[in-house]
Amino acid sequence: MDLTWIGGSKVDRPLADARQARDLVSTLQPGDPATALRQITEWLASLNQTEGVKTSRRFETVDLLDGAANVPQVKLSQDYLSTPRQQKYHENRLWNAAYGYWKELGDAYNVCLRDYESGSSGNTAIRRSLPVIVARTLRALTLQLKWGLLRYGPVERRIWSEISRLYLLAEQAGMADSEIAIYPDEHELTTPQREFLKALVLAASSPDGLLPMRLDIAERAVAHFAGAFRLSIRPEGCTHCFDLAHSKPPVRLLKGPNPSETLRFFAAGEGLAELGRLTARISQSGVIPAEVNLGGSHEKDLVTGVLNYLAHTWSDRPQTRGEERRQTAGQITVVPGLNEMLGTFEPPLDDDLDFSCQASAEKWIVYDVSDYSYGAIIPARKGSWIRIGALIGVKNETSE
Repeated sequence: MDLTWIGGSKVDRPLADARQARDLVSTLQPGDPATALRQITEWLASLNQTEGVKTSRRFETVDLLDGAANVPQVKLSQDYLSTPRQQKYHENRLWNAAYGYWKELGDAYNVCLRDYESGSSGNTAIRRSLPVIVARTLRALTLQLKWGLLRYGPVERRIWSEISRLYLLAEQAGMADSEIAIYPDEHELTTPQREFLKALVLAASSPDGLLPMRLDIAERAVAHFAGAFRLSIRPEGCTHCFDLAHSKPPVRLLKGPNPSETLRFFAAGEGLAELGRLTARISQSGVIPAEVNLGGSHEKDLVTGVLNYLAHTWSDRPQTRGEERRQTAGQITVVPGLNEMLGTFEPPLDDDLDFSCQASAEKWIVYDVSDYSYGAIIPARKGSWIRIGALIGVKNETSE
């Protein structure tokens, strides 16, 4: 495929090839959002690997591809959330397309920032767009975070590292509070700081306790209330903290820590009260207000359930566990379902009871334990049977 319109041997030409870029975008197939998004991702990846492109031309091209991806990525997200989890092949196809796109888009805006900081040609033309570029990069990283959470796996440390670097850049450049229209079709203004807070509050909202559709609603609710969130260099009035010097997610404030140059403290702030008012309004009217974008038409009980969940996680007095949880490291063996359990309990008389002999047995990594429960990392497997409410048999490493 000819990609000289993004650079190649003609990088010194003015951006006269924009028409060729638009022609390529016009070839996208809107009926297959996953294929369209993968095609855009390939173009972004090629652009990211092309050196010598004027910064202004690079930004204009990334902006064009970002806009072209809007419709397919929305359709793909809707398809993903409505797909039964057991359709693993289709789920993988959609997830890989979405996550791959947001990663390449974030990388593309990062390259624009890198070129600007290095003094590349074309910098002057995009100086006024820097707050937009930083905010879009932060949003792309937040959506990588969201899609990672939809798989209930560990979040890449790279995401937190990049979020930290970008926010420090925004603070040092004095643009963290700069109000911008991040995209032409968005009516609400935002700031780099607000995009930063969206990632922090989403991670602090116990998203691993939400099913995919509920997690999607929660992420959109976080975005809706982000303008009311609180960020400070001191812990007073805050519930969580985030260290810009470490590639780790935010944590709830318990004892300390003391303020430092890299610590940022945050809370839902007035967003918690606004959340309560919206929940009451929806409960009374049975209708989600038109100005609140929660990703489509949802039942009242579904939305209020998610909002109540967020209210608990944002509170300065979160619900506590009924028993102490102790940190540990080990494995448990798990078999799924009643039939598998009964087969395990009825071995031949001359054999020892052994869960690990079951073909369906799985090993889960345990990171904490209480008298009645485990905290475990569940490995992703093709054709996964795992769902909320599934019956399992469990054996630890030392039990008979």
